[in-house]
Amino acid sequence: MATLRNLDSTLAACLMPDHLHWIVHDCSRLAALVRRFKSYSTRRAHELGLQGPLWQRSYWDRVIRTGEGLDAVVRYVLDNPVRAGLAERPGDWPWTIFPANHGQSGA
Repeated sequence: MATLRNLDSTLAACLMPDHLHWIVHDCSRLAALVRRFKSYSTRRAHELGLQGPLWQRSYWDRVIRTGEGLDAVVRYVLDNPVRAGLAERPGDWPWTIFPANHGQSGA
């Protein structure tokens, strides 16, 4: 997750066991950002002994056009570990990045 934290365009992110939610504010570079993250995380996983493909080739994206829409999506992303039973509160999941907990994530 360090690579996500270092990107200025990251507004929030949550790495789940089987998928990633990533909210960025500059979608003009989205394909490059996704490619960079997938490459970095795959290399790190292989260094740790994990084998095989880590990510699907494609990804799903959508544009958020309003402040209320952004607030709702950020809440959805941050609540994802709670809904999945992985954390009691959104801030408890160590693989979450949000401006309020930037230095606190386990990533």
